[in-house]
Parts: sequence; structure tokens; C-alpha cells
Amino acid sequence: MTDTNREQQAEALIAKMKAARGYMYPEWEFAARQDPEFVAAYNRLYEEMKQRRGAVSTRWADAPPNGLDNCPIIETIAQLARKFPGSCDEAVPLLVETVDDKQGDFVLEACETALVAIGPAAVGALAEAMRDDDISRQIYLSGALAHIPTERAARDLMDWIESSGGAEEYQIEALKDIGHPAAIDLLYEWWEPGDYLLSEALLVLCEVNGVHAPELPEWRDDVAEQDEEIEQALSEARGPLIDLYPPDLDEDEQEDVLEPPLLATRTRRETGQPKQRPAGKHREVSKKGKKKPAAQKKKAQKKKK
Repeated sequence: MTDTNREQQAEALIAKMKAARGYMYPEWEFAARQDPEFVAAYNRLYEEMKQRRGAVSTRWADAPPNGLDNCPIIETIAQLARKFPGSCDEAVPLLVETVDDKQGDFVLEACETALVAIGPAAVGALAEAMRDDDISRQIYLSGALAHIPTERAARDLMDWIESSGGAEEYQIEALKDIGHPAAIDLLYEWWEPGDYLLSEALLVLCEVNGVHAPELPEWRDDVAEQDEEIEQALSEARGPLIDLYPPDLDEDEQEDVLEPPLLATRTRRETGQPKQRPAGKHREVSKKGKKKPAAQKKKAQKKKK
């Protein structure tokens, strides 16, 4: 395709999409000018699903090769699944199949979001596929289950953990997010004093479900102690707070005080000197009495409840 033809196709596509929607995001207009064939395929898929009230075509005939690997199409599935519940259930196998170590984070996160939007209908496929040896499947598919808080999602995670004889951090985080009380007994079997990860999970599960365990005060202490260690590490990384302005300096002299640090920062960037950071600290879930070796880093740091 010549540049002239590409420009003509892009302009026609942009006009068509604006007429159909009444608007067009700048990023989509830019994408249409860069790759009109892909945006046209995306638009046809969107219009087809919209006309069928969100029902997903099983053929994906209009999508380009590896079309599902493109975030915009996956994001469209998520949008339609939210707007028309049950309409995108047929997309679950394709979404699950797309999740693997070959994909980048954007695609993996988009697939997870779409599967969460589809909801309970995806649980069966997620439960089966997350046991794969592919670590991306394990992390992202269990992460999707964490946001589908059904009893089956919790049971499937627990069955997986029990069958493997141990649990990884992302599995425990998923059970904590689901919040099902049945997970308390399972996690308690592996808990031991000082195990922050399990203490936090058990504390949250008990408080959410109104369970009064005798170890609650100890779990609170474990969590508080770990929080203090994290805060101390961050404080040491930031360095001590100092008074940049001695009391006898006027405004002009204060600017002179600030100039050297700013210059040093600029020099470091220009020379490529790396900024020093404290070593990251993370750990995986351990079974009681047996510490597992360091495994894969969990997908995302959850906010403490």
C-alpha cells in the first residue's frame, strides 16, 4: 500500500468512526493513521459485537493474524462484557490461551481485566489453566480469580494449593482478596510465628468474616512489626531529613544552597550514573516447617487493608 493510499484509507476510516460514535479519541485517530488496516479490523469487530448486543463472534474472521494479542481488541471485550453481562462468555478460551510467558505485561493485564469483566463464567477455564507450568498463567489467571469472589473460585484455588503441597505468595494474596472463610483453616495449617505474609492473610480473612481466633493479637503484631521494618527501610533509603537553610541565610543565599544538589542530579543523569536503591525484599509463601526457595515475584503489590 502506498503512502497516499494509506492516508486516504485512514481519513475515510476516521470519518466513518467519528460518524458512528460521534467522537474519536486522539490516540485512536493516531493509530488509524499509523495502521489503518488494524484499526479497521478492530472497528469491524467492535461493530459486530455491538450489533449482536455484545455477543462475541466465534470465528474472529475480521481480526488480523494474532489479533487477540492486541490490547485494543481485548479491552473491547472487557467493555462489552461489563455492558452486556454474559455476552462475551465465548471469548474465555481465547483470552485464557493468550495468557503465557510470550506476552508482554500490557496484554497479560488486559486479558486478566477482560476475564474479570466476564466473571463467574470464566472460573472453570481459569481453574484448569492456572495449574499450567507457565508462571504467567499461574500469576495472572489466579489474579483474575481473586477478583471473582465466588465460593467456587476460592475452592479451586484451595484445591490447587493442597494438591501442590504448598502455596505461593500470589495464591495466598488471591485467597485473601476473595475473602472466603474456608481459606482460614487451610492457611492456618502453614502459619508459624513471624510469618508476616500468612499473618496478614489470616488477619484479613478473620476480620472480614467475623472469626475470633486466639492468634489474632499475634497476627496484628506480626503485621505491625513488618510495617515498621518496611518504613525503616524506606526511611534509610531516603536518608535523614536535613535543614537546607541555615537560619541566617536570605532568599538569594538559599538558592545558592539548593543549586549544588540540583547540579549533581543533572550531572548524574547526563553521565548515566545509576541511582542507588536499596535491595528489594520479597518472599514467597512457606509451608509450615519447610521454607520454599525464592519463586517468581508476585504480579503487583496489593494495598494493605
